[in-house]
Amino acid sequence: MGKVMVMHVVPSGGSPPPGGNTYLTNPNSILQVPTLPLIGRGETYIDPVFGGTVTKISDIDDEPAGCYMNRHEYSKYPGVNSDGTRIMTMLSGRSSLGYPYSGYKSVRSTENGTVIGSRIADGVDSEFMWHPTNPTLGYYRYGRQYKQFNATTGATTNLASLTRSDGSNYYVCYTHGEGRPSDDLRWWACYGVYTSSYTTRDFLVVDLQDGSIRARVEPMPSPYGDAVSMSPLGNYVMKLSDATGENELYDKDLNYIRRLFYDACHGDFVLGSDGYEYYVGQITSGRALTEMGGESGYPNDIITAYRLVDTTIIKVLRSHWNLSFHISGIISRAHPGWCVVSTYSSSQSSVAASSYWETLHPLQHEIFLLNIHTGEIRRICHHHSLADRSATGEDKDYFAEPQATSSWDGDSVVFSSNWGPSERYTRYETYKIEGTFW
Repeated sequence: MGKVMVMHVVPSGGSPPPGGNTYLTNPNSILQVPTLPLIGRGETYIDPVFGGTVTKISDIDDEPAGCYMNRHEYSKYPGVNSDGTRIMTMLSGRSSLGYPYSGYKSVRSTENGTVIGSRIADGVDSEFMWHPTNPTLGYYRYGRQYKQFNATTGATTNLASLTRSDGSNYYVCYTHGEGRPSDDLRWWACYGVYTSSYTTRDFLVVDLQDGSIRARVEPMPSPYGDAVSMSPLGNYVMKLSDATGENELYDKDLNYIRRLFYDACHGDFVLGSDGYEYYVGQITSGRALTEMGGESGYPNDIITAYRLVDTTIIKVLRSHWNLSFHISGIISRAHPGWCVVSTYSSSQSSVAASSYWETLHPLQHEIFLLNIHTGEIRRICHHHSLADRSATGEDKDYFAEPQATSSWDGDSVVFSSNWGPSERYTRYETYKIEGTFW
């Protein structure tokens, strides 16, 4: 186990968490990001603001020379397996320096960083998720197939090889990088793409129990949707529509039910404390803000929860700070009604790039837990990642977004960081935060 770095700094605006908890509850205080040294994989420090234990669980130094990215995939997928011993990471590096694994993924030990089995060559948007209770099993898409991965042996089992109704093979089947199967790993909603041009596709619901296609829209009307996902209990399919600019809800036979939001907002599913499935997303503009009572004239964001079984809508969190959010609902399986939220600012936001690292607003540069029913906030960590502009000048550095998620049991929260500004553009790695959150 790595060394523990105990830091007793309390930055301006902060105070030690009371009563042994490792979170702060005041959502309106502004907490500056402390300057902390970069640590190596397996090393740990005590967060000086919130009190939790932060451990680095992936490191570019575990890869051959030239690697600059060894980080978890996205906020929609559990970052570590059910017992916290394995992580799936995306890999990228500079071929000019001889790095051979750009575009691959790897399953590796969180203890020593060693690769388990073989690196997965089709690593881009493989949509890898861990089994909710079995720490050995993971699942991912590969071309037109959906596979089970054994993290002990490195062996893979093909659960589905998808074909069109005429028997011809799909070129690729995917969810656009943001979808998951149902929690029981029975139902998977996806797009079946015909050719490498991605110009024609079908809309599918797949039964992963026997690899059959339960429902199919063939061909899918153009323009196509953005992300598509099965709901946690397998009752619904949610699609972000390019055609209507709406979040559209379907049953698992792909019968249209209703729209959720006008804004085609990105978010995640949360299991509520009332036993119902919710879709929770950030509304930022357009018709959706008007529908939700948004105000014009200044930045206005609303995190909103939509109950899928009916038209109940909850306005959970409202801000005027023009922060960008990622939402992960995986933690709600162990703690119904809760989700993980991580914030960042791009150079297009109200925060000037020159002063980006200065915290100007509450919840900026932070990871917090949010209860969709009560609006309670538990602030747990600064992510230390600078995402305001990419090395080539785009309006944000995508892989520097923290994209926080959690383990299925909710015991740890996982996030990516480039440890800016000192390590900006040079490394993208994964950390986990643990503490007394509940």
